[in-house]
Amino acid sequence: MFKMIFKDSLCCLAVLAVFMSFAAGCSAQQSNPEIKKGVVLTEGMIVSGPDEVRGKMLGELGKWFVAGADGEIMLTADAPNGRYNIHWSVNCPAGAKALEISADLLKHNQNQGNSLSASCDGGETWQQMGSNTPKSWVWEKIKSDLLVLSAPPEGKILIRWGFNKPHDGNIWRVGIQNIKIEVGDEEAAIARYREPAAVGLPQRLDPRIAKKPWTSKLEIKDNMMLKDGKPFFPIGFNYGVVDRDLAQVKAMGCNALTYDVGWRECPKPGIVGEEAFERYINLVRNAAKWDVVYFPILAGHYVPGWFLKEHDSNKEFPLGSDGKKTGHWMKYSLHYEPFREHVVNYWKSVMPVLEKESNIMATSFWNEPSYGGSWAWSDQFGDYRPYAIDDYREHLKKKYNSLATLKRAHRQSYTSFETLQPPRKPDEFGRVAWLDWMEYGQEYFADFYNWEREVIHSVAPKARLNNKKQTNIWDNSTASSGTNWHLMQESEDIFGINAYISSVFAARNIFDGARSYANGKPVVVFETNAMPPNADARTADVVRCQLWAQILGGARGVFLFMFNADRQHGLVSDTSVKPEVRPEYVRFTSTISKHQRQLASPHVPARIAVIYSTPAALQYPDNTVPKNVIGAFNMFRNSHYQTDILPSERCTPEGLAEYELIVLPSYCILKKPEIKAINGFVAKGGKLMSFAKSLATDEYLNTIKPLKFQGIETRSEPIGGRTDQELSWVSPKLAPYEVAEATVTGIEKVSQIANDPAKIIQGIAIEAKQKGTVLVMNRDSYAAILLAPGDNVVYCAFESNYSPEIRGLVEGITREYLGIKQKVRMTRDEMVDPGIMTSLRQDYKDPDRRYLLVMNTKHRPRTLELELDTGWKIEREYFHGLDALGYNPQGESATVRLPKREVFLFELIK
Repeated sequence: MFKMIFKDSLCCLAVLAVFMSFAAGCSAQQSNPEIKKGVVLTEGMIVSGPDEVRGKMLGELGKWFVAGADGEIMLTADAPNGRYNIHWSVNCPAGAKALEISADLLKHNQNQGNSLSASCDGGETWQQMGSNTPKSWVWEKIKSDLLVLSAPPEGKILIRWGFNKPHDGNIWRVGIQNIKIEVGDEEAAIARYREPAAVGLPQRLDPRIAKKPWTSKLEIKDNMMLKDGKPFFPIGFNYGVVDRDLAQVKAMGCNALTYDVGWRECPKPGIVGEEAFERYINLVRNAAKWDVVYFPILAGHYVPGWFLKEHDSNKEFPLGSDGKKTGHWMKYSLHYEPFREHVVNYWKSVMPVLEKESNIMATSFWNEPSYGGSWAWSDQFGDYRPYAIDDYREHLKKKYNSLATLKRAHRQSYTSFETLQPPRKPDEFGRVAWLDWMEYGQEYFADFYNWEREVIHSVAPKARLNNKKQTNIWDNSTASSGTNWHLMQESEDIFGINAYISSVFAARNIFDGARSYANGKPVVVFETNAMPPNADARTADVVRCQLWAQILGGARGVFLFMFNADRQHGLVSDTSVKPEVRPEYVRFTSTISKHQRQLASPHVPARIAVIYSTPAALQYPDNTVPKNVIGAFNMFRNSHYQTDILPSERCTPEGLAEYELIVLPSYCILKKPEIKAINGFVAKGGKLMSFAKSLATDEYLNTIKPLKFQGIETRSEPIGGRTDQELSWVSPKLAPYEVAEATVTGIEKVSQIANDPAKIIQGIAIEAKQKGTVLVMNRDSYAAILLAPGDNVVYCAFESNYSPEIRGLVEGITREYLGIKQKVRMTRDEMVDPGIMTSLRQDYKDPDRRYLLVMNTKHRPRTLELELDTGWKIEREYFHGLDALGYNPQGESATVRLPKREVFLFELIK
C-alpha cells in the first residue's frame, strides 16, 4: 500500500514516502526487491501544472500540501491555480498482464475532476482507474484494473493523479490516500473490463482484439466526409474518452467522439509548447487505436486562471440591452481587446498540435456561440459594452462617411459620432438605426470566427473547422448576434449545431434549415438527445423518432449528449435513461454505423425554396418570421416535397436559378437587389407563390405598393375587417386535394370590389374583379388564392400559417397548376399522409441509385401507397425487409404497411 506521510502538516514536507506491497505469495512480487522496499513519493514529478510547480518533485512543495493523521494529502488554498498532473514511475512485475489499482479520493466541486489514471505504454495512452462523483466532502474508494497489453517501456508503469484548481473555485480541497497496487488475473480482469457500463448496453469489446494501429485517411471532398475514400457519417457521444468507455461505445457501433480542449490548458500567456496539450493528445491517440474519429472543441470559455486573475470576467462579459450578462458561453465580450490578444495565442499553440493527429476530422471554434439572444432570453439583442459601442461608431463612420449623412438616414439629431448610442429597443431611434445596429452585430460576430479561421490556418493550414451554433433562428431570439446562419457558415467546413428539440417535426424542420443554409456542406449535430431530459419521458419510440427526425431533416453526423452518469442526459444514469430504453440508443448508433453510404449521401436537390428574410427577422424581434417561414415550409415538406429554406442574402440570380418555385411567406422583406432578382426569376419563367403581407414593406417597415411580379394589383383590409375566415369554394382541379374546409387568418382583399361598401349586406352578391384565375374563394366570396395570367405566379391572400387543410390545397396547386410533382409521395386514399415523414438522398456515386428514409410519426400503423418518379423502382428496405412491410409492387408504385413510430430505409434504382 502507498502511504503518504508528513511529520508536520503545517511545516515543510520533510519526508514523503509511498510504500507499495503486492499480494502475499505473488511470484512477481518476489522478484521485485525495489517494489518490496517501496518508492519514495518525493521523487514523484509534477509533469504539468502552474509555472511555480511544473517540473518539480513533490518533496519540494511541502508548503502547498497538508498531511492528515491517516497519511492523506490535502492541497492548500494558497497553492498555485492550474491543472495538475502528478506522475510516479513504478516497476511493473515481470510477466504481469493485469494489475489492480485502488485509492481513496476526495473533492468538493461538481464541475471539476479529481482522478487517478495509469499507463503501461510510457504515458502515450492512459486508463482511468476512477474519479470522484459529484458527492460533496466524501472520501470515495476507486478501484480498477490496469490491463498490461504489451511489455511496458523499461518495465515501468506510470500512475497519474490529476485535478484542476481553478482561479474561481474551491477545488483546492482535493485529497488522495491509500493507493494500492496488486497483481491481478488477466482473464478475470478482462471479464470485469467487458462488463457493460449499464443495464441494457452490450458487452464491451475486448481491447486485446479491438485495439489496432490507426491507418485510415480522413478528408472532406465534394461536400462529403470520407474515411478511406468512403462516405463517413460520424456517430458517437460527447465525453466517454477513457479506455473502457471507448470499448463500450465501439460495441454500440459508434465511430466518433467529440471532447473539449480548453484554453485553460495553457499554463501561461503567449505561445505554449506541445507539452501543455499532452494529456489531450494522449486521449486522441488512444481513440485512434479504437478506430474512433475525433472532433475536438476549442473551449474558449474554459479560461485559464492567470487570465481570470488579471481580467475579471464579472466586469468584462458581453452586456445585453437589459444591463445583464448575455451569451451563456461567452465569459468575455468578443470586443474586449485583452481577450482577443491572448486567446489568439491559445489557437496558435493548440492547432498545430491537433493538425498532426490523423484521426481528427474537424475542430470546433466554440461551444454555442451567441449573445443577445440565448434561448431563454430573447430581448437582449447584442453587446452594449462601451468598447462594443465604440466599434459600432467606427462602423457607422465607414458606412455613412459623414455625420450629416448618418443623421439624414437615421432621422436623428446626433451631435457627434462619439456620443451616439445604439438603440436598445426597435423603435427607440427609428427602424433604420435599429437595422444598422442589428446587422452590425451579426456581421461582427460572424467576422470573429472568420478571423479565428484565418489565425488557425496561418499555423495549421490543413485544419478543417466548424462551429456549434444554437437554433435561435427558429425561435423568439432570432434578432440577435450569432443567429445569422448564412454569415456564420462562411467560416465552416462542416455546418455544426447543437439541438435539443422535443417535437419530431420541429427537429426535422430545423435540420432542413441547417441543410439549406449549409450550402452543400455536411451538417453535424454536436450535441443532442431526446427531450425532455428525464427517464420517464424518454420512451423507446420518443428516442427513436426525435433522433431520426434530425437525420430526415439533413444531419449527416450525430453526437449524443452524453456518455456519463449525468442525471439529465447521461446514458448510464437510470434517472436519465431507463434500462429498457438503452437498447434503443444502441439500435440508433449501430444502425447508422451499418448504413454509412446511404445516410452520408447528399439529399436530392430541392426544386422549391421558401425565403427566410434576415431583415424581417431583425425588424420583428419575436417569432413572427420563424412562424410564417415554417408554416409555408410545412405546406410543401409535409406534402413530401424536397424543400429548402433560402436565406434572403442568397436571393441572387444565381441562387434563385437552382429552383423551379420560390415561396414568399408572410412578412417576408427583401432589399432592392433581392427584389430585382426575384423579378428577373419570374420574367424568365420561374414560378412564384406569395402569401399575405409578403413584400408589403421595405427593410425599414415602410409600406410599399404591391409588386407586379406577385400577380396582384391591390391589397387592402378585408370587407368588414373579417381577417379570419373559412375558404368556402375551391376549383374542380383542387377538389381531390381538399382535406376539409380550411380556416385561414390575416386575410387580405386583393380583388377590386365594384359594390358600394355602404350597400353591402348579408346575402348580396359580391362583384369582385381581378386579373387571373380564382382558385379558391373565402367565405365572403372573393379571391383567397389567385393564379395570375401566365400560370406561373400564385398569390395566397392569407397568412402562411400551417394547417393540414391548407397543406392539401397548396399541394394541389403545386401539382395541378404549377406542374411540379413530388419525386416520392406516400398516400392513403389517394391523399398524402402528412404524418409520414420522408427524406430522399442521392447516392454519392451512382446517379441511378437513391435512398428514401421514411418515418411513420403516428401512434398507429399505416397502409400506404408509395408513388415513385417515372422510371424508378424499389430494390430493398434495409431496416426491416420488404416482406415484413407487406410490400406489394404495382408498376411504378407499391403498397407497404408501416408499423407505428418506426423508421424505414428504402433503396430505389432506375
